[in-house]
Amino acid sequence: MAEPGYMGSISIFDMAGRPVKYLARNVLLGISGSWNWDGLSETGKKLPAGNYVVLAELFNVKGHVERIKKLIVLAGR
Repeated sequence: MAEPGYMGSISIFDMAGRPVKYLARNVLLGISGSWNWDGLSETGKKLPAGNYVVLAELFNVKGHVERIKKLIVLAGR
């Protein structure tokens, strides 16, 4: 983040737009950091390989809101 004080939620969706995993819900964000996803659903089931969308929704007390959407690929061995 460019400055401290942001809160955020990070969710993963399948290609049909259904949420499959919530990595973070309304957590205080630092200036840098990362999240890892193990390829499991919210219920702990292994998801099929394929394309997924990560949505990060960020906001601060000044009212600044930002939404970042990225396409990712879940691959198997």
